[in-house]
Order: sequence, then C-alpha cells, then structure tokens
Amino acid sequence: MKNYVYTLLNGSKLTKSDFIKYFEKKVFKTIRKFDMLKFDDKILVATSGEKDSMTTLYLLHKYMKKRNLHKNLSAITVDEGIINYRKKTIAKLKKFCKNHDIELFVETFKKHINSTQDDNVKLISKKNLNLSPCKICGTYRRYIINKVAQELKATKVATGHNTDDEAQTIL
Repeated sequence: MKNYVYTLLNGSKLTKSDFIKYFEKKVFKTIRKFDMLKFDDKILVATSGEKDSMTTLYLLHKYMKKRNLHKNLSAITVDEGIINYRKKTIAKLKKFCKNHDIELFVETFKKHINSTQDDNVKLISKKNLNLSPCKICGTYRRYIINKVAQELKATKVATGHNTDDEAQTIL
C-alpha cells in the first residue's frame, strides 16, 4: 500500500518521492520560464537553517550543479546574538554546506553593528522605546546580508519564505 502525502488540486495523489520530484520540477521550470538565473550570476542564499531557506539553498544548488554553476552559489546566515537561539541551526547549516561543498558565511550582529539582539532588546526596554525588537532584528539582518552580498559581488540574493511568512509581514 502506497503512503500518499500530498493531493494536487486535480485530485492526483503523490507519494513523498513523487511530491519531491513534482516540486523540484515546478521550481526548475519557474526558474527557466522567468529567466531568473543567468550564466554569470553569483547567488548568495540567505539562510536561517530552517526548512524554507534550507529548501531554497538545496534547490538552487541542485539546479546550478546540473549546469556546472554550483561554484557561483554561496550561503549566508546571521547570528543575531540571542542566547540559545541559533546554535543548533548554524551547526545544521554548516554540516549541510560542508556536505554539498557550498561556501557559508556566518556573520554576527556583534561584528557588524557592535551589539547583539539581546543588547538591543535591553536598550529598548531600558529607554522605554516604542519599537518592536523583531523590526530592529529584521532591519539589521537585511543590512548585513546586503552588505556581505555587495562585498562578495553577488548579483542576486535568494531567500526562502512561505506564504505564512509573507502574511505575518503584512499583518
């Protein structure tokens, strides 16, 4: 008996392996259809080490490796300096990048803005500022990612987001 994990809108049922093939084919077709990657592109994938960004990194690596362009792909992760927050995901990301021969840049708030997110939260609280720590964190993360992308002369920065992420941003 087959274990189906996904049902398409047309009612077709897919096994895990069929779903992965279907999903990859759809992603690769979209990249080609919209001419999203050029031969000389240098891609920096912003990764958290969680499922969405890891999937993005994996799929871009697979797509570029088929075209012998995988050396034009690197990854970045930003350690915000939140106690007990990034350690496991950074370790997982380092292992993944090592296994797939992807250059990984681990950057920190401390290095780039001379404070950690924990420091920022304390400062917001101490000064009784009406600021969201998440907004500050996101702004600094994007700043660091863009700064490193410019230093590396990356032509594109890829991120992995799902619809829930986008909805939360809007709300």
